[in-house]
Amino acid sequence: MARAARARRRRLKESVVVGNVDRRGGSAPDAARHDEGLGEGRERSQTEARTKNDAGTWSDGKLTTRIGRNSGDVRAVLRTFVRHGAPAEILTQGAPHLGTDGLIGILKSLRGQLTELGVDLRFGTRLLGLETEDGACVGVRVLGEAGEATLKADAVVCAAGHSADDVYDALEAAGAELEAKPVAVGPCALCLDLQPVGSAAAATPRPPAIAAARDARQEKNTQVGFRVEHPQSLVNGLAYGDLACRVVTGNARTDKANLERHPTEEALSRDSDALLPVAAYRLAADVGDHSIYSFCMCPGGQVVPALTKPSEMVVNGMSYSRRHSLFANAALVVSVATDDPCLDQSKGARRVLAFQRSLERKAALLGGGDYVCPVQRLTDFVDRKAPSSRPPPASSYRLGVREASLHDDLLPDPLADALREAATGAFERAMPGFVGDDAILHGVETRTSAPLRVVRDDGCESVSLKNLYPCGEGAGYAGGIVSAAVDGLRVARAVLGGHGSDVGAATGVEDPQDVAAVAS
Repeated sequence: MARAARARRRRLKESVVVGNVDRRGGSAPDAARHDEGLGEGRERSQTEARTKNDAGTWSDGKLTTRIGRNSGDVRAVLRTFVRHGAPAEILTQGAPHLGTDGLIGILKSLRGQLTELGVDLRFGTRLLGLETEDGACVGVRVLGEAGEATLKADAVVCAAGHSADDVYDALEAAGAELEAKPVAVGPCALCLDLQPVGSAAAATPRPPAIAAARDARQEKNTQVGFRVEHPQSLVNGLAYGDLACRVVTGNARTDKANLERHPTEEALSRDSDALLPVAAYRLAADVGDHSIYSFCMCPGGQVVPALTKPSEMVVNGMSYSRRHSLFANAALVVSVATDDPCLDQSKGARRVLAFQRSLERKAALLGGGDYVCPVQRLTDFVDRKAPSSRPPPASSYRLGVREASLHDDLLPDPLADALREAATGAFERAMPGFVGDDAILHGVETRTSAPLRVVRDDGCESVSLKNLYPCGEGAGYAGGIVSAAVDGLRVARAVLGGHGSDVGAATGVEDPQDVAAVAS
C-alpha cells in the first residue's frame, strides 16, 4: 500500500501543468511591435502589458458558482481559500467576493504552499509545443530564461487561460482535437430580483436591483459586446430609491456621490442598522435568435484592459474589496452561435476565436492605439449618432478613452441591433434610466469564456492524445474561479487514480471531510 502511494506521488511529481505563465504570442520581434496604424505605443513595457493584463490576472475574486455551493468539491475550494487568507465569511455568503487586493495575498500564499510541496513554478516561460510519441503526450517544449528545454512527463495537464492562442496552436499541432464551443440560446423570462437591504428598511417596499434569471449554462458560452459603465450612485438610486443615501462603500459611510444625487435629511440621521451595500444588477433578454445579458457586474469597480497584444483592444472589469469606486460596470454581451452567419465557417474550430480577434483589432484601430479604449455613450449607440465635439464622458478606464462610432464600425449589424433592442426594450423597462447620457460603452468585451473546447473523455483525458488532460476555463470546462478549481480537482483525481490522500497533498485540502469529498 505504501509503495503504491509513493508511486502515485512520484507520478504527480512527473506531471507537467501548462498554464498562462507567459502569454507572449509569435516571435519576440513580432510580439513587441504594434500592427500598422497603431503607432509606437506608450513608454511602458509591452511585455508587462501582455503578460499581466488578461482577465485572470485582473480578477477581483468573484466566487459565485452555479455548480452546487454545498457540494464537497466547492466547499473544499472555499475552505482552501480561507486557509490561505480569505475571510471566513465566504463560506456562508451568497455572493462571496475577495477583491483584487485580497486575492493577491491569497495567490501568494497558495504559491508558497505549492513550492513547499515541490512544485517547480517557471515564470517568464513560454510553451513552444508538445512532445508526442505513438499518439501520446510525453512532455512539453518550453522557452525560458535559460533558453529552450524539454520537460518529460507521464501526464501533461493543460490549464491555459481562455485567450492563449499560442497554446491552442501547440495543441492543434500535436494532434489534440479542438471543437468550437457550443452556444445555448433559448427563451429567457425577464424577472425582477430584490436587493437585500438592512433591517431598518425591511418595512419599506424595496425597489428592485433589477436582475433576470438566466440558464446556468449561458455564462459559459461565447458572447461578444461591450463593457457598460454607469455612475455607482445612479445604480444605487435605481435599486434603493430614497434609501440610496444610506449606501456605504468599504469602511466608509455614504460616499459623496450618493449624497449629491440623493440629498436627504436621512443621510445625517441614519442609524447603523439601515446601512446598505453598493447595488448590483443582472439583466437578460432574448431578441430573435440572440440572447443578450449582463455579465461579471462590478459595483464600485473599474474598467481595465485585458489585451494580450498591443494590436488588440479588449476590456474587462474588476472591483477592490471595498468597492469604493464612483463607477459601476458590467459586460453587456450578445450570444454568438457556432453556426452564426457572422462567423467564417472555413476556419473550423477556430471560427469563433478568429471572430473575437477581428473585433479586438477593430477596437484597437478605433482607439487609435496606445492602449486607448474606444467609447460611446449608450444613447448615441442606440440613436446611431456619430461622435460629437463634446468631451468624452467620465470613465474609470485609466489609459485614456476616445469616442468612436461603435454602432457602425465594430459589431456586425445583427449583433448591434440585438443589443440595441434589448437595451431600449427589456433592460430600460426593468431598470428605468439604464439607457442615459451617463451610460458609456467601452469596446470591446469578447473574452467572457473560452471560444473553443479541447475535447476530452469521461476520464478527463484528451480523446485524441493520450496523457494530455485539458483542464479549466481555457480548455472549455469551467466558467469562473470556483468551477475552474473544481475541475482542477477532477483532473487531479484522474491523474492520481482517485486517491483522496494524494489529492489532499496536491491541493492543500487538509480537512478530512474535504479530502473524502474530493476523492468521492
